[in-house]
Amino acid sequence: MLSEQEPDRTLYLAVPIDTYTSFFSIKLVQNIIKTYQLKLITYQPITEDIVEWIN
Repeated sequence: MLSEQEPDRTLYLAVPIDTYTSFFSIKLVQNIIKTYQLKLITYQPITEDIVEWIN
């Protein structure tokens, strides 16, 4: 929906760092991220700090 309304906007998926290190480190998931060129932000949920921007 956002891509229809604001096609120039870059969307990022925000993922807690624990989820990224456990689930998003799986090779199949990494291949999906690469194939679909997903952009991610990892963050620390307790402190709400951004850990990394992944393009």
